[in-house]
Amino acid sequence: MDINKLSVELLSAEQSEADVLDHLVSLVNQVYKVSEANFWKDDYLRTDVQRLRKAVGKSGILTASYEG
Repeated sequence: MDINKLSVELLSAEQSEADVLDHLVSLVNQVYKVSEANFWKDDYLRTDVQRLRKAVGKSGILTASYEG
């Protein structure tokens, strides 16, 4: 992996449109469903749009992208 192709930045309020937050909610919940399957009930959701929107407002979400 070429580290120069990796970009990490804070998710800004301007970038956090509904479709972006919906995608992130889905991704986070899917990852936790698999990685912490023994800790939660099957229908437990680890996060939701409201929680992520709050985190964005507190500069609490980093995004990473890789070009290559």
